[in-house]
Amino acid sequence: MSTEVPGDCVTAAYAQYGIPMVADSRSEMLGGWFNPSNFEISLELVNQVQELAARKRCAAAQFAISWIKSCEKLPGLQTTLQIPCATTAERVSENDRTVKFTDAELEEIETPDQTRFCW
Repeated sequence: MSTEVPGDCVTAAYAQYGIPMVADSRSEMLGGWFNPSNFEISLELVNQVQELAARKRCAAAQFAISWIKSCEKLPGLQTTLQIPCATTAERVSENDRTVKFTDAELEEIETPDQTRFCW
């Protein structure tokens, strides 16, 4: 497994042939995202995800994973599967549930005043 970020030609080929890209966020613990200066931003995003997940009657992890999977519908993006750090078999099963989004819900998630997660 490579820790390098793939180039545009690789991700374009993945998208063209329907090959999923697997993303493991554990390496990000060493990056800048968990920097104390980003804590408030991260906390706000977590709160938004929890609020939206509650409306869908699902766990925040289920919501987030399904949201990432929904980004494959956007032009030029391949399927990217996030590998959550599940600590029990029950969590693996919970994270496997797919949450369905309407176009209106996806539009709400992607409003200009919020951070965009689907690039």
